[in-house]
Amino acid sequence: MSELAFKYDENTFNECKSKIKNISPKFIIGDIRNIKLERNYDNIWLSNSGQYLKLEELKNVVDNLSNNLNNEGKMLVCYLYRTIKTSKYKEDWAEIYNLPKLFELFKKYNLDIISFIGPRGILHESPNMKDSVLIYKK
Repeated sequence: MSELAFKYDENTFNECKSKIKNISPKFIIGDIRNIKLERNYDNIWLSNSGQYLKLEELKNVVDNLSNNLNNEGKMLVCYLYRTIKTSKYKEDWAEIYNLPKLFELFKKYNLDIISFIGPRGILHESPNMKDSVLIYKK
C-alpha cells in the first residue's frame, strides 16, 4: 500500500456522513468583483479566482467579502497548484504565484499558506507534488 493511501475507517466515515447530512451549502455564481452578500458566513471559498484576477482585484474582493465573514470565520483566498511557501515565481505565471508580492499586499490579513499533497501527487504517488491554499481567518 502506498504511503499516500487513505485509511478507511467505518466509524469516522459514518460520523462525517452524519455531520454533513443536514448541511445545505449555498453557492453564488457571478462576477466575484461585483458580488454583494446579504448576510455573514463562517466560510467563504474563492477557490482559484486568484488565477484570473490581478492581485489588486483579488485584494478588493477580499476587502469586500471580509465584511461578510463571521468572527472566527475563514476565507479560502486562493488555491495554488504545485506551489509551497518557498516556490520561486516565474514571470509567465499568474500574478497570484508571486508570493512575496502577495504577502506584502495582503499583510493586514496575516494569510496562512497550508500545503498538502495535491491531486497530481496522489495520482502519481509523488508526495513532493504539493499544492497549497491561502487562508484568511477573521
